[in-house]
Amino acid sequence: ILVLTFTNAAAFEMKERYLRRNVGGRCPEFRTFHSFCYHLISSDRQILKSIGYASVPKVADDNDCRMIEQKASLQTGIKCISGKKKSVSSKTLKDEESEKILKKAQHRIMKELGLITFDELCNSVCNLFISDDPVIHKYKKQFEYIFVDEFQDTDKFQWDFVSSFSESKLFVVGDALQAIYGFRGADSSIIKKLSDDDTWTTVKLSDNYRSTRNICNYANDFSKYASDKYRVAISSDRSGDRVLESIYSGVNRNVDKESILEVVKKIQECPKDENHAILFRTNSEVSQACSILVTSGGLNFVCTKINTDAMNILKCVTDN
Repeated sequence: ILVLTFTNAAAFEMKERYLRRNVGGRCPEFRTFHSFCYHLISSDRQILKSIGYASVPKVADDNDCRMIEQKASLQTGIKCISGKKKSVSSKTLKDEESEKILKKAQHRIMKELGLITFDELCNSVCNLFISDDPVIHKYKKQFEYIFVDEFQDTDKFQWDFVSSFSESKLFVVGDALQAIYGFRGADSSIIKKLSDDDTWTTVKLSDNYRSTRNICNYANDFSKYASDKYRVAISSDRSGDRVLESIYSGVNRNVDKESILEVVKKIQECPKDENHAILFRTNSEVSQACSILVTSGGLNFVCTKINTDAMNILKCVTDN
């Protein structure tokens, strides 16, 4: 059994749960897509050679990537500005051509330096499976079952890779209504197509073990817009606090001081033992809120400046 998920933490947790049950027999492979691909190039010289490396490459960090981009720009005369390719050697060179030339140069430099990015690693190895290269036939025979967790986060390329195990039985777990990684290429239409496909068996998992009854009821009310084919009404035996939602938006989508003060006042009117979360679009708004909370007094708070991924997730939610 090959179990694929998207984070090392999830893969570790799944393996721990499996081992605690003491099922016995051969333990499944619990891996992320990236770690599975890296495991193959680390343990199989034929696969390593097939992707163009003589020795196992080091995964490039942010500094490595910047250095590779700079070298490729110098060698090709194509400058990368804010993610856009700009030709400095030819005004007539099209963007698509510039992109291809720059990418080719970057790949060559990476191989010369013995480096590889996570995306390039995954793409190179997965392409061997999708094209049914002879070097991977033994792995397609090895895994009789493929299990994919958080399936709503897969993109078309990852689905093509999983589907390439044509003789294996596939089991995927996901929630089409939690598909918020579109900015990373995730495509929720894949899980929806499987839900519509009568050749697939659909099992709806309604018991929720992490959330309270009130949170489940809130989520159920929120999801009523969706088709019953993709929606799962969840339930929980756990009791908990009420769920309230307040949305404020200032001028130009920025939160002003008055809005923050209004939120703080509403929190101060609530019972002292209740917890609250205040979400903002920008770190500057977080800093402003912290200043107001300090001067307001009476509230204990933790300030967390959310990262780019979290910002993108929140943006996807509001855009939809």
